[in-house]
Amino acid sequence: MAKGEPTKATVGEALRALDARARRMEAEARRERDARARDRDALARVTESVDALAATFREAMEAISCDHDAWTRERREIKAAVEVAARAATTAATRAEARERDAERARAEALAIDARVSEGLRYVKDVRDEFVAVERVIQEAKERTRELEARDVARARAVEEFERRARAADALLRDEIETVRACSLHAETAASKAEEIGGLASDVRELAKWSKETAAHQNRRLAALERETSHEGGDKENGAARRKGELATSVKATELALKAQQTRLTALEEKSALRARRDAAVKADVDVVKRALGEHHDLLAKIRDTLDTELGPEATLGPASSAFARFR
Repeated sequence: MAKGEPTKATVGEALRALDARARRMEAEARRERDARARDRDALARVTESVDALAATFREAMEAISCDHDAWTRERREIKAAVEVAARAATTAATRAEARERDAERARAEALAIDARVSEGLRYVKDVRDEFVAVERVIQEAKERTRELEARDVARARAVEEFERRARAADALLRDEIETVRACSLHAETAASKAEEIGGLASDVRELAKWSKETAAHQNRRLAALERETSHEGGDKENGAARRKGELATSVKATELALKAQQTRLTALEEKSALRARRDAAVKADVDVVKRALGEHHDLLAKIRDTLDTELGPEATLGPASSAFARFR
């Protein structure tokens, strides 16, 4: 985290410091009130002293009627005592006024501090709400990322399974191609053995070479073979018919194998197209996630810049949210 950013700990320390200062100001205000009370008590005592002096003065006035000299001396003493008491009362009143002014200033400062503390608490609450919102967004982004990672893992497993099946299908296709080749070789061998049947060998070689022709063409070839062999007799006819049946069975098996091979090739092409579409979808999802993460990062950067601007370069507070731990 950059230096100067607020944390929960520093915010708490600042709030505790402000609370302690407010308590000190309240204690000072209480002391000022106690001092004013003491001053009032002192003023009351001075007043009582003045009253006592007045009583003494009255007694002295009564006494001076008897003794003028003693009255003069006592008058001077009383005058001095009254002056001292007056000066003490004036000093006490001045001090009381000064203490009252100090108390007023202290109350004004306490009110200003209380207003600043309230404003700081409101600001801290707003910042905390923003941090909670940012943490919620980051948590949602993490959950979305975990979901996407799980989807990626599932897609990877599906792709591996598809590749495994494709390899198995390719191996099966190779086996079937070998089977087709073996059937073709068998057909060629059968054709070489059927040279005594006129025209059958060339038809069989043509059928083996062009085994992808339609079933109608093969049926016409077989019908021609049947018509050709129908004029033969005895054992030769039976052997030719048997060889013809074997050849027809081999050709049919070859045709079916080639059709199955064509079907599997078509299925593999469809699976390849589906895989390409899935890969495109995965790439699109990854792009969406990247854009979303970029937007979240931009949002966090803007919030951090806003906090830096509002707190100022000399601020000692910093966010304590775990969402900002990655910036430390």
